[in-house]
Amino acid sequence: MSNADALEKTLATQQWVGGQMPSNADNESFTALLNSDLNAGTHPNVFAWFTLCYKFSEAVRSSWTAAAPAKGGKGGK
Repeated sequence: MSNADALEKTLATQQWVGGQMPSNADNESFTALLNSDLNAGTHPNVFAWFTLCYKFSEAVRSSWTAAAPAKGGKGGK
């Protein structure tokens, strides 16, 4: 997900692009936004998320795997 507007909507309800934990979707989105001009005024959630991702080394971000499905909910054990 590299569109900042779509990413802003996603990050308004969750901390990471993939859900509760960082995933390869976060790394891909972060990489796509590296050379963009993020504006904290228009995309505050993306800006906060990007700042958080930036604190991790490239090696750590590359180790993030696919997001795990959420546990619990209806029919969960």
